Amino acid sequence: MHSLECQHRPTSGRGNAIAYTLSLWPQLLHFRDDGRLEIDNNRVENAIRPTAIGKKNWLFIGHPDAGDRSAISYTLLENCKRLDINPRDYLHDVLSRLPAMTNRQTQSLTPRNWLAARSKTAAARPAQASPARRNLIAPLHQRRLIVNGAPYRTLTYRRRTA
Repeated sequence: MHSLECQHRPTSGRGNAIAYTLSLWPQLLHFRDDGRLEIDNNRVENAIRPTAIGKKNWLFIGHPDAGDRSAISYTLLENCKRLDINPRDYLHDVLSRLPAMTNRQTQSLTPRNWLAARSKTAAARPAQASPARRNLIAPLHQRRLIVNGAPYRTLTYRRRTA
């Protein structure tokens, strides 16, 4: 690379590119030495693209404070997606618990902490039967249908247990 630097004028486009590459040479060697490192950040750019595209649409939200609030909301939802959390489940649980909490307790409501607490309680709870299995275990119920005042038919069914 140093031999190429001598062949091109430093002010030319190629000379600038060679000088730039040589200035970053020690950092570039890290990619050669450790194969786990990625030289580009395409995965990150693809993950933030929907938010980056939407920011132009969300620029004028209406109220000056609405921008801050929407940024918080979008951050929470993007973190949920990143952690494979269903955003609806997360918001339902958090918004139902939030009114009874103090400011100091809200740290446990970040998506990462919420997922960790949920995993702990799931591990501590004994395994429940799947919904299909629960239906097999549920007791039989009978209901007599009456049409025009006369018994018509008796239905036998299993009631789902929540």
